[in-house]
Amino acid sequence: MKKNLKPIAITMGDPSGIGPEIIISALEKQKSKTRFIVLGCPKIMNRAIKINKSNMTIHKINNISQALYQPGIVDVLQVVKFTSLPIFGKITSLNGKASYASIKTAIELAMINHVSAIVTAPILPAPAMIEASFSCCLALSTLCLIFLTFNNSEIFSDFSILVVPTKTGCPSLLQSIILFVIA
Repeated sequence: MKKNLKPIAITMGDPSGIGPEIIISALEKQKSKTRFIVLGCPKIMNRAIKINKSNMTIHKINNISQALYQPGIVDVLQVVKFTSLPIFGKITSLNGKASYASIKTAIELAMINHVSAIVTAPILPAPAMIEASFSCCLALSTLCLIFLTFNNSEIFSDFSILVVPTKTGCPSLLQSIILFVIA
C-alpha cells in the first residue's frame, strides 16, 4: 500500500451511544494497512476502550499531521472536549453538538482533500440534532460535499439523507433542493 494515501475519517458518533465502542471493535479487527483517524473526543474514546476491554491506546492529536497510524493506536483528532462523560442513552444538546462538530470537521477535511473517505458512527439524528438546532446546517454542508463528489466521475458515493427540521423549521427552498438531490 502506498504511504501517501489519505486516511479515512471516522466520526465518533453520538457520545452517549454505541458508536465509540463499535469503532474500537472495528479497529481492533482491522488487518489492512488502511489509515484511520477518529474525529471526536479522546476521553469518550478512552471510555470505549475500557468498555471493550481493549489493549488499544488513544493518541490525541490536534492536526492530522500528528497521526501515528500504528497498530494498537487510535489517532483521535480532538474536535470536541467533554469535561465529564455523558450518560449512556441520554439525549442532550451537547451530544448533538458533538456529533455535528465531528461530521462537519470530516466534511471540511474531505473538501480540502486531507481525508480519502468519511465513515460515520451511529448518531441519534432526530432528537440530538433538533436539540442542537444544526440539522439544516448539516444538510447544507452535506449537500455541498455531494455536489463536489458527483463532479468527479471516478468517485462513487453511497449516501442517504435524513431531513430533520430545526426548532424554527426547515426553509421550503432547502426542502426542494434536498428532494431534487434525492430524486
